[in-house]
Amino acid sequence: MQRDNQVVSHIIGINALVWIFTLVMEGQGIPLNLYGGMFYAISPLFQPWQPLTHMFMHGGFMHIAFNMYALYLFGSILERVWGWRRFLFFYMSAGFGAALIHQIATGVEAYMLFDSIYPAEDWREIYIPVVGASGAVMGVVVAFGLLFPNTRLQLLFPPIPIAAKYLVLLVIAFDTYFVIQGIDDGIAHWAHLGGAATGFLIVKMWSLNRDAFY
Repeated sequence: MQRDNQVVSHIIGINALVWIFTLVMEGQGIPLNLYGGMFYAISPLFQPWQPLTHMFMHGGFMHIAFNMYALYLFGSILERVWGWRRFLFFYMSAGFGAALIHQIATGVEAYMLFDSIYPAEDWREIYIPVVGASGAVMGVVVAFGLLFPNTRLQLLFPPIPIAAKYLVLLVIAFDTYFVIQGIDDGIAHWAHLGGAATGFLIVKMWSLNRDAFY
């Protein structure tokens, strides 16, 4: 008998193993984030596999811990509702959607900043990789909020209850504010918004035809 959350468990396991392996390799002087993290498409360090691999790489412990906790909390329920195939398709699509929106948005920002699709070589952003499952997880959170809008959730900070639909609005507003203000806090807010938008569109398309697989 298959477990209801086998995909979620496997994704968490893969992310944990990759994170540990990354730490080990960094100790040997091999920065795997430079190979598996996603650089801007205009960066000389960009590789075609990075939109996939960046979803399974993380920075510090809190980065991976928070993402995997959110994935387990919301993704386990979605996988039980959808089944593992549909959930896997959804998760990967949200991750790729996050990567695509991040690339487009940052490309536009670079063009506006430098008035060229080939920004100055000393623009440090093109040498900083994006890592993490946050974009895909944002899609999962949005999907949960759409399917279970009135479910009460307990926030950690601050420790207050909140309906799922309001949590979704809160995190989207947070990312939108940082994007509009142009605040560079080391977080890929465009990727978050891209994952959220992709998740929203997929759930809405599925709701139009409940008999469709995907």
